[in-house]
Amino acid sequence: MDFLRSIAMAFSMFSRVPVPMVEWKKENMKYMLAMLPLVGAFIGAFLWLWFFICEKAMLGGFFPALGYTAIPVLITGGIHMDGFADTVDALSSHADPEKKREILKDPNAGAFAIIFTVIYFLAYFVFSFEASFSLKAVMAMGGIQIMARVMASFSSITLDSGKSSGLLSTFREASHKKAVLILIIWAAAGMTLILLGSLWAGFICIIIFGALYAYVHYLAKKQFNGMSGDLAGYINQLAQLIMLMAFVLAERI
Repeated sequence: MDFLRSIAMAFSMFSRVPVPMVEWKKENMKYMLAMLPLVGAFIGAFLWLWFFICEKAMLGGFFPALGYTAIPVLITGGIHMDGFADTVDALSSHADPEKKREILKDPNAGAFAIIFTVIYFLAYFVFSFEASFSLKAVMAMGGIQIMARVMASFSSITLDSGKSSGLLSTFREASHKKAVLILIIWAAAGMTLILLGSLWAGFICIIIFGALYAYVHYLAKKQFNGMSGDLAGYINQLAQLIMLMAFVLAERI
């Protein structure tokens, strides 16, 4: 039952998918972060469905790329993009770590947040368009959705949040020791999908995963005095874009 409650909480927190209400208490959060990649798998299923619809309806051109770009945001409600926007705003301020953390809490979107969000979606759309219109490409995209959330969850669990209060600290403290093992299993599943899509991309994504973890470790320690939910959203979105770029470029090799 703990797994089912954690799944419900993960979908309730990180998506707009309607799920049964679960009481907000520590016991129900044991595997919540470990179940975040399941949201990625759910998105992957809808990416495949969109591919199937486009294939049957003979919708080529921009239509597949439009769905690949919009579906993750529509399912999650943009919660991770919010973290991405807040983080780029904070990083662009070049302020001290404490000031950056204050910017993360600011509900208003700054100019840099808007600029980089527009650039992000343009880049994601272009590389989605360049991805080959095939089942292998869609499988890889689903794997990327899983892997990006493994990165976000793994970073949230293993990196110090720098403070004893806050939503992320609550999730960290509630996480069971088995959560890391579950994330490793998710990583294996996500990587398998990417490898099935492209061997080159799979190998490159392994390197990218390690590099991104080192990067978020640097940000958490040097730039923000600890990991945060916004930073997790930022690295999730960044991982999705960079791994998609890697897949497209690997297909060209």
